[in-house]
Amino acid sequence: MAKKSKKRKSRSKPRFNVTNGVIMPMVIGNALTQGFFGVSLRAFVTNRAPFGANNNNNSWEITAPELFASIMGDNDHYGTDYSFTKAVRYNLSKNYGQMLPVLFLARPAFKMIENVTSPLRRPLNKALKASGVGVMV
Repeated sequence: MAKKSKKRKSRSKPRFNVTNGVIMPMVIGNALTQGFFGVSLRAFVTNRAPFGANNNNNSWEITAPELFASIMGDNDHYGTDYSFTKAVRYNLSKNYGQMLPVLFLARPAFKMIENVTSPLRRPLNKALKASGVGVMV
């Protein structure tokens, strides 16, 4: 019987991939908060609109501080005149057409971009590895 071939193990430590660890979750998180709560990820977390935008929160937009306030029992700071479920349903009905393609196509699009840009990123990754930084671009 033939001897089984063993897969060679890498001796290098696994490095943190910026695309998979930071950018992808932000893109998907932004799509989800836009779809469910009607605001961008930044506005959801900070309760502020981007620079130059209208900072007034409309009744359908839900932010994290409003959610935490409503969980603590302070419904005066909750951003909607209706129930939470009605606001989420309204936001989903309005934003699902933008949210679903991002959720299903973000990973394949990032994979394609990684393949196209890999010759440009390879020297940078080699330099980062040589310098001892455990990050991969």
